[in-house]
Amino acid sequence: MPKRLTLEQATRDAIEAEKHAAFLYEMLAQNTDDELAMELLQEMAAQEHLHAETIENLGAELGAILLPPLPQGAVADVEVASGWEFRHHLTYEEALQYALRAEHNARLYYEGMALRFDPPIRDLFENIARAEQRHATTIEQIRRQLSGATLEKSLAL
Repeated sequence: MPKRLTLEQATRDAIEAEKHAAFLYEMLAQNTDDELAMELLQEMAAQEHLHAETIENLGAELGAILLPPLPQGAVADVEVASGWEFRHHLTYEEALQYALRAEHNARLYYEGMALRFDPPIRDLFENIARAEQRHATTIEQIRRQLSGATLEKSLAL
C-alpha cells in the first residue's frame, strides 16, 4: 500500500518541481540565439523561482515547517513538455510551444495533488494549478498574436 502523502512531502515535492522547471527554462534560455525566446524563457525561470518560494511560504503557513530533505517520485518531470527533446538554437515559436506544454503539465500535476488533500491544503494546490493555467493562457495569447502578425506579413506580400 502506498504511503500517504503528507503536507510536508507534498510541499517539498512542489518546491523541487518548481526549482527544476526554473532550471530547465534557464538552460533553454542559454541555448537559444533568439532574443525573444531568451527573454521569454528567462521570465518563465523567474516565475518558477517565485513559485518555489511562494509554495514554501504557504506550506509553512499551513504547518509544513520541517520539510523532508528530498522529493518523492519523479518531480523533475512535472513541468517538462512531453515528447520534447533538448535542442540548441530554440526559436521563439518553439520556446512558446515548450512553455505552453510544460505549463499544462504542471496544471495537471497540481490538480492531482489538490485531489489528495482536504481544504485548506487542497486550496493551496488548486491555487497553484490556477497560476499554471494563467501562465498557459498568457503563452497561448502570445502565440496567437505571433501567428496573427505572421499571417498579416504574408498577406501584405
